[in-house]
Amino acid sequence: VCHSVVHQIDNAWGVAQFPLVPGHEIVGRVIAVGPGVARFQVGDRAAIGVQRNNCGDCRCCRAGLENVCPKILKTYAGPGND
Repeated sequence: VCHSVVHQIDNAWGVAQFPLVPGHEIVGRVIAVGPGVARFQVGDRAAIGVQRNNCGDCRCCRAGLENVCPKILKTYAGPGND
């Protein structure tokens, strides 16, 4: 268990949104793909880390530093749904 999960459960950073399903290293198998998907096929293993999106246009993203994008969306403790 990553210690950041414990911080989220305890709301130590003051940003937790409840209800919360802790964990951010998620791995699974692709069970379906849409018509525009070329990178994955049914049965492939896929994973996502703590970051699920970024703006792709700021100075950080253009420099390959998406993990520090000011508009980062996290797998948990962030707004929105996927």
